[in-house]
Amino acid sequence: MGRWGAAVVALLTIVTFLPALRNDFVGNFDDAKNFLTNPHYRGLGWTQIEWMFTTMHMGQYVPLTWITLGLDYLLWGMNAAGYHLTSLLLHAVTAVLFYSVSRRLIGRATGRPEAWATAAGAAVAALLFAVHPLRVESVVWVTERRDVVSGVFYMLALLAWFRAVEREPRSRPWYWASVALFAGALLSKALTVALPVVLLVLDVYPLRRLGGAQGWWTPGARRVYAEKAPFVALAAVAAVIALVAIVRLGNMAALERLSLSERVGVSAFSLTFYLWKTLVPVGLSPLYELPARLDLAAPRYLQSFAVVGLTSALGVVLRRRAPWLAGAWIVYVVTLLPVVGILQNGPQIAADRYTYLACLPWALLVGGAAALALRRAWARGREAALALAVAAVLLVVALEALSVNQTGAWRDAVTLWRHAVRVDPSNALAYNNLGAALLDAGRPDEAVDAFKKAVAWMPRSLPQTRANISFMLATALQQQGDLSGAETRYRETLAMDRYHALAWNNLGTVLAIRGEFEEALQAFRNSLAITHNPEACDNGRRAAKILGRALGEWEQCKAKRRT
Repeated sequence: MGRWGAAVVALLTIVTFLPALRNDFVGNFDDAKNFLTNPHYRGLGWTQIEWMFTTMHMGQYVPLTWITLGLDYLLWGMNAAGYHLTSLLLHAVTAVLFYSVSRRLIGRATGRPEAWATAAGAAVAALLFAVHPLRVESVVWVTERRDVVSGVFYMLALLAWFRAVEREPRSRPWYWASVALFAGALLSKALTVALPVVLLVLDVYPLRRLGGAQGWWTPGARRVYAEKAPFVALAAVAAVIALVAIVRLGNMAALERLSLSERVGVSAFSLTFYLWKTLVPVGLSPLYELPARLDLAAPRYLQSFAVVGLTSALGVVLRRRAPWLAGAWIVYVVTLLPVVGILQNGPQIAADRYTYLACLPWALLVGGAAALALRRAWARGREAALALAVAAVLLVVALEALSVNQTGAWRDAVTLWRHAVRVDPSNALAYNNLGAALLDAGRPDEAVDAFKKAVAWMPRSLPQTRANISFMLATALQQQGDLSGAETRYRETLAMDRYHALAWNNLGTVLAIRGEFEEALQAFRNSLAITHNPEACDNGRRAAKILGRALGEWEQCKAKRRT
């Protein structure tokens, strides 16, 4: 049953995500910066390897993930289908490994490690994880390769840990193998830092190496704690590196933007949001926009506080009768803790990709329940067991259908952001990204409409973001040939952000086209006063030449460009 179960999990996972091979890179959603315009990862020579192990590109330190992408380039060049194939296969491997993890844990919890019902329950758990629509973002967005790579190492670290526990005291090779595999997970994605806590939870239940008859402070218990020291040390180093990378990116929300109480509110909302989307996986989006202002007295935040508080209280009250509930909740919370809002990073209030490892315990609980239900149903008669099996199959098929549909939404940038604005018609950033995608696709008329909606929905309390969207709208109007409209929008941009160098340069270009060279010359000077923009340098030189002005300052600008 074990091998057949693994084969079924692998096959259904691959079939579910096979349509991703038709998808392209999502150019204006990090794929451009990571792959399309980034030559550094292309290959596995010494230069590329050195870059991979020293870079914090886009706020991430993920050298092992970069190695898989460098291999992709050697195999596929810039053919997106090959990158999607690698991500798909890595996800399938993670799913099969989780099947093996689930068999061990369900077997320990039920006391029937070799039973057919245990294997069936493990298959249910693995499939609920693997084909759930929340996995789509991690699997079909090439930028999120780090999820599927870290998933493989995370599962292998768990399996090595189980072997170490099973073979005590002759377990040192497996123990250190688990430590090394955990290091591999951290070098693939830092979000795996919670593994030491996960191991402690598993030591309590179902391994029963802590608490109960074993006690909490006995010599045996202290040895169990000491075993975690290398894991904790690795996690601490990875956490520091990840924090440095995020700070360097400059994408963290300041306390002025998001107070401590608001961060707690965002965290509670995120924890509840992922539970709800796990149960009802519809209306998924690549970008759930963080509101400009949070009203913690609003129903959705009050409900979130209630759900988090009630679940935590139930975990404490039922910790002896239902240790699986407390264990699953602790693993879920600690896995999400770095990304739920305390260290708010980016414009999103939540993201599907963060559930890749965090929702594993819920799939495992459903799998365990399925194993028990199947065994009891079989004892009552084959018909009851068959009905339960059919229900499980229908659930998996329904999730597969939703995932296939969600995979199609990631076909390309235009398709993705059209989907996002359908999910949330008030999402200003999604409209902005749609406009940028349409502009890249050579459709400025449609882009103008998208940017206008983005400006309309973007709160005035975020002037910097409004300025950037206004700049994009001006650019689209300029491409459309509406110079008067473009000038108006460039001036609006500069009214919100006087230090927008590109807006000054583009305003100067529009003025020069209209023959207003004197004002255009000043606009180019303003752009260069902010940053050395080669385009502004060339534009200013041409305008000065037309006006018959001395070219000294522009020659100096040209010389500075060469240096």
